[in-house]
Amino acid sequence: MTDESSYLVWISNPLIYDASVTQFGFIYHPLYEMLGGNLVRLRQANILITFLLSWALIDVVLAKTLHGVTTARAFRLILSAGFATSSMMAFSLWLTTPSYNSLNLQALLITAIGIVHASRTPSVASTVGWVLIGVGGWLSFMAKPSSAAALAACVLLYLALTRKLGPKLLTQALPVTLAMLVLSALLIDGSLNGFAQRIRDGLELGSHLDSGHSLAEIFRVDEFSLTAMEQALLRYLPFCIVFSTYLLLSPRRLWQILGVTSAVIPFMVLLAVTSGRVQLHGGLGYFQNLVMWAAFFSALAFYVIHVWSSASGFRGFQEPLTAMALLAMPYIYAFGSNGNYWWVGGFAGIFWLAAALPCMGPLVRQKNSALVLAPILLFVQAITVVLVQSGIERPYRQTQPLRINTFKIEAGHPGSGVLLAEPTGRFLSQAMTLARNAGLEAGAPMIDLTGRSPGILYLLNAENIGQAWTMGGYPGSLNLAIAALRRVPCEKVAIAWVLQEEQGLSRISPDLMVHFGGDLTHDYQEAGRWTTSEGAGGHRSQVQTLLKPTRTRGQATEACERARQAGETH
Repeated sequence: MTDESSYLVWISNPLIYDASVTQFGFIYHPLYEMLGGNLVRLRQANILITFLLSWALIDVVLAKTLHGVTTARAFRLILSAGFATSSMMAFSLWLTTPSYNSLNLQALLITAIGIVHASRTPSVASTVGWVLIGVGGWLSFMAKPSSAAALAACVLLYLALTRKLGPKLLTQALPVTLAMLVLSALLIDGSLNGFAQRIRDGLELGSHLDSGHSLAEIFRVDEFSLTAMEQALLRYLPFCIVFSTYLLLSPRRLWQILGVTSAVIPFMVLLAVTSGRVQLHGGLGYFQNLVMWAAFFSALAFYVIHVWSSASGFRGFQEPLTAMALLAMPYIYAFGSNGNYWWVGGFAGIFWLAAALPCMGPLVRQKNSALVLAPILLFVQAITVVLVQSGIERPYRQTQPLRINTFKIEAGHPGSGVLLAEPTGRFLSQAMTLARNAGLEAGAPMIDLTGRSPGILYLLNAENIGQAWTMGGYPGSLNLAIAALRRVPCEKVAIAWVLQEEQGLSRISPDLMVHFGGDLTHDYQEAGRWTTSEGAGGHRSQVQTLLKPTRTRGQATEACERARQAGETH
């Protein structure tokens, strides 16, 4: 209804918006077209891409960790795949539609693979690493420029400290980034100046909203609070991981049996949760993803113990520096967001796990066995499955668990059937029927004055003009809507339908239409009316009205142009 719908609107038709700071819509649009606009497949593809990139990152880090340890490549890939399932933390709110957040995460994963591979020593792996750094930097900029800036600083610092910084950055990574940016600019706007103007205009539009994205506000360290259950998990899980691992490593058979028994506990959690018979997410709260820190804390304990107890345990600063770079990635992911950085960064928690693996290096090499990683792997998967269960049971801005959704509707394209809560599905079906009976044609422009319904416009096959989401509820929502619509030709505004709520808390004032020569009372007629379901999109039930323009195109266009000229003179 809200966030995911606006992402879908952006991806489905990105070229109708000429001002944007994020360009994720252009990146994902070819995938959207390739999948025939099928929402279900698009979401599946997004999850799969995230998992595969996470798998690649974990495998690269694990290969470095297991260097010198006798391990079959197939076994290492299995371990890597197991650890990579923690990437599903990114969907712990069950926001699975591709977005600037998912593109940002995927960009950081690609960059992280690159910095681990990159080296001053010429090799195929090193060349691939430098190229991946360039690709990751480009994608991060296309997703979220603030994160791209932070990423550049982090990568440069890491490369300098690990003595990898050299000419290859200028001859391999940077040219890739610049070439991809130039190509993107030409494909999207036809020129570098046009692309730069798009970003400047996007920043200017965003400044109207006053939503906490100013330069002064993005440099911050937020606070977080944990529930009693989360505190207990962070207190006891590291102990359990360390305890299980050392029991398994004991030469005494009894301790080994106890170690296996303790490691079976998270496996039982996996079985219980995936069977759907047990709900273990109840004590988790807003910062639930921070529970994954338990894996890093346990790995850090192993690192400290074995570096201090063994002269051969310390292999230089490469491992700790790699761990620190990976630890910084969730902050980079969150950098520039108006949400709490700990909360936002938690969706990139795969990096906290990746940072734990280099810390396991001394213990793994001392025992010359990758089986040392089995307990931490099982506990990580147990944590992940509980977090995913939380998303399924408490999906973002939905009214009930996904498992009890029964009402099926087609989300825009044939074959894109999604299951919704019955009240939500019924009102959306009613809206689609009423709009169709009123003569609304596919692709007809529409202005959303509800401030919260980009998904309805998508389901109606209407064109969200001005913005993918005309967002209400902020101090500058009206000013933003005015500025955005001024970028739309009057010929299109003139024939636009209007969706409004008279009582909604997020509604945009009808005064918006005055700035474009329109009056909802005299220039539009009611074409349909429906009542939204309680809780849909996180909002109270409201009556929404679909309004159809009554003036001729010529009359409305002329009135719009006069109003614009009058506005420009004031």
